[in-house]
Amino acid sequence: MKPLPDTNRATGGFTLVELLTVIAIIAVLGSLAIVGIQSAMKNARDSRCSGNLRALHIGMSLYSTDWKHWPTLNRETPSNPALYGTQPWYYSLLQGGYIITRKETIDGYLCLKADALICPSNDANPGSRYTWTSAPYPWIPNYAINSYWGTNNGKDPQSVNATNDWVRTLGGIVNPSAILLIDSSSSPSLYPSSNADWASSGCLIPRNLHGTGAHAVLANGAVITVSPASHPDIKDPKYWDPRYTAN
Repeated sequence: MKPLPDTNRATGGFTLVELLTVIAIIAVLGSLAIVGIQSAMKNARDSRCSGNLRALHIGMSLYSTDWKHWPTLNRETPSNPALYGTQPWYYSLLQGGYIITRKETIDGYLCLKADALICPSNDANPGSRYTWTSAPYPWIPNYAINSYWGTNNGKDPQSVNATNDWVRTLGGIVNPSAILLIDSSSSPSLYPSSNADWASSGCLIPRNLHGTGAHAVLANGAVITVSPASHPDIKDPKYWDPRYTAN
């Protein structure tokens, strides 16, 4: 004789508990995947930023080889960078082809852009067009140049008595660990004063742009992370002055 079927046992499908368990597992796996994707994206942005700074250092080094001085804050003449002018450091790199550029129409304006000039993590400051020239307008970077590398008339911004032209010469750099370029929250130039002061609300160095601070490239080409933990005395000239020597 065949046994009678057990009508109290489910004949197929999943129970509610089993469905909830599967949903919970999928949710956990999904959240882990999201965290993993976000971490991978962050690492990719960090790597791109470091690569940008290295590319800019190469471009500036090639420029300095050609013109016997480093690109400076605001003293270049595009047609002849050996002369004093009013153009910022990145304009000479763009015009001279020292970094890879492309033309792009933005808001109806033809602009000259270089991916190397924009930190991919700096959503708060994606750059803007430099309106003091004609089209294609150079795109303003969100990497700031250390203003010890020169202002108008070649004067060191930290000393009214500095009248020599040392930033224009390759031999003027005796502190290879001096900051050359650094992530900035707004300005494309950075004075090592209140603009570089962790205690100041006007500090232009992002504290957590890359999780633990901002990226910077030094005169020797090394890319480092700058943060209140690593550089608590950030205003100290030893971090900025290319001519700084320890006593």
